[in-house]
Amino acid sequence: MRRYTLLYCVDADGNPVLHVTTRRAGTIIRRDVGRGPERFELTGAQMADGTYVA
Repeated sequence: MRRYTLLYCVDADGNPVLHVTTRRAGTIIRRDVGRGPERFELTGAQMADGTYVA
């Protein structure tokens, strides 16, 4: 199980939007992040907070 931070996306409180999944890096996901559905690629790059970049 990995936690991904969706870049350039924040929730109503201004916090980064997270996505938790068992899918591996390279997978494309679709999420509605307030501006309508967007595509994100899960990566193997890890951020300083321990989450991965999407």
